[in-house]
Amino acid sequence: MIVLFLPMINGLISVEIHRQALFLSNSSCALLRNVSFSNDASMQSCIWECQGDYDCQTTTYDHENKTCMLFSEECTKNSIISDGSTRYSVICFRKDHRE
Repeated sequence: MIVLFLPMINGLISVEIHRQALFLSNSSCALLRNVSFSNDASMQSCIWECQGDYDCQTTTYDHENKTCMLFSEECTKNSIISDGSTRYSVICFRKDHRE
């Protein structure tokens, strides 16, 4: 008898990344917190940080300083500014807490 052990997938994370862009929040209350990472961290660390926060919908990652700003506000086309020279990336989540 052969038994296969396959890992169970509980969910799928889907993000949209806007490189060299800034997120402009409509509310000063939307900022959840700032997170600083060690020098060996990457944008993936910021993605996991936001994914682990129930209220996080958008995050901005600073590539130079290895910091992450988490926002409760969803990003829209009008809230993202891309100038091609900034050191930030905007990461948009589409979390549906009903699923």
